[in-house]
Amino acid sequence: MPRYYKRYGITPRLFRKDLRKISRPDLIFVTSMMTYWYPGCAKRSACCGSTFRCAGVLGGIYATLCTAHAQKHSGADMVVAGAGEDGWRGF
Repeated sequence: MPRYYKRYGITPRLFRKDLRKISRPDLIFVTSMMTYWYPGCAKRSACCGSTFRCAGVLGGIYATLCTAHAQKHSGADMVVAGAGEDGWRGF
């Protein structure tokens, strides 16, 4: 069954413009509440990583239920499955 998805929100160009207004972070955290939103995670990780040149951590439902897929396709430097409060420490 074909499925058609749509991404809502600001364009990647405007997102990068907004990112440039803030100080460079040491680490970027990205999450997704739905597994089928994974393309958005990859795009966010790419925008943040290319703008700041810093490491990114992915957590949430997608990272937990589809860990291997997230490690391969998300663009995150670290994927944390399950409760993430302590999973990223030491990164």
